[in-house]
Amino acid sequence: MKTKSFIKNKFLAALVAIMLYPLVFSPLTYASETSFSVTPMTTEIILEPGEHYTGTFEVHNPATASTNIEYKVVVTPYYASDDEDGAYSYQYDERVGVNNEILDWITFVSGNTGVLAPNENGRVLYAIDVPEDAPGNGQYAAFKVTAKEAGLSGETEESNAGAMGIKQEFAIAHLLFAEVTGETVKSGDILNLNMPSLILSGNITGSSIVKNTGNVHGKAKYTMQVFPLFSSEEIYTNEEHPDAYIVLPDRSRYVETAWKETPAVGIFNVVYTVEFEGKTQQLSKLVIKCPIWLLFTIIFVIAVIALWVVMKYRSRKKSRIKNEDF
Repeated sequence: MKTKSFIKNKFLAALVAIMLYPLVFSPLTYASETSFSVTPMTTEIILEPGEHYTGTFEVHNPATASTNIEYKVVVTPYYASDDEDGAYSYQYDERVGVNNEILDWITFVSGNTGVLAPNENGRVLYAIDVPEDAPGNGQYAAFKVTAKEAGLSGETEESNAGAMGIKQEFAIAHLLFAEVTGETVKSGDILNLNMPSLILSGNITGSSIVKNTGNVHGKAKYTMQVFPLFSSEEIYTNEEHPDAYIVLPDRSRYVETAWKETPAVGIFNVVYTVEFEGKTQQLSKLVIKCPIWLLFTIIFVIAVIALWVVMKYRSRKKSRIKNEDF
C-alpha cells in the first residue's frame, strides 16, 4: 500500500510540475519571442551653435516574432561611471555636469510611440535645437526604447494586470554622441599596457587603460600583430579592422584585445599597439602558450633528466674512487 501511495504522490507531483512549467519559465520564452532591435545602435554627429539638426533611427520587430509589439521612446542622460581602473559601466539616470545639456535641446518630431507587426520597422524622427551660446564640448544622450507584447483588441492594462501571463517590458538604448564646435579640447593618455609572457589557457591578450583628459569624446584604436618565433610573416593581425572604443571626457576605459584563435601550444612574437588622440604606445613581447598539463610534463621530464644526470655522475664518481683504491 505504501508503495502504491508513494508512486501516486510522485505522479501527481510530476503532473503539477508539468502544468506549472510554462508559467514559471514563460519570461524566457517571451524574451526570445519579443526580441527587437534598434538600428543604428549609435549616432556620432558634429553640431554648430544655433544649428537645427534632425536625426532618425529605426525600431525593428523581427520576422521571427510571434506577436506585435508596442514601443515607446524616451530621452535619458547617458554617461559612464568614473572608475580609476577603467571599468566602464554606463549610467542612464543622472545628469553629469555640462555633458548632458543636450537633453534640453532634443524634441521628437514623430514616431516615439507605435505598434509593430512581425518584420515591420518603426521610424523615430527627432530634432536638436542647439542654443547660440552652447559650449564647445561633448554632449551625450540615450534614446531608451522600451517594447512589450501588444494587447489584443479590447484588452486594457487593468484587465491584464491580474492575469498569469503579465506583460514584461524590454529596453534597448540608441546612443547619441555629439560634439559641439567651439573651444573643444582633444587630449588623453595611454596607461598600463600589459600582455602576459606566459599563458596556460585562453587567448593571447593585450590590455590597457585609456584616459580622456579633454572635453569631448575620442575613439581609441587597438591593434595586435602576431608572428611565429622565427619568422616575420604575420599569422594574425587586425590592422585592417582594429578594435575601436569611444572614451568619454574625464573618463578612463579599460579594454582587452585578444587573438581569439590562439592555438593550444606555441611561442609567438606579439606586437600590441594603442592609439588615442594623436598618441601611440606599443608593447612587443615573446609570448608562450603552454597548457598546464604540458608545463607539468616538461617539468617532470626535466626533473627526470636532472635526476638521471646526478645519478650518472655519482655512479661514475664511485667507480673512479674504486679504481683509485685498487
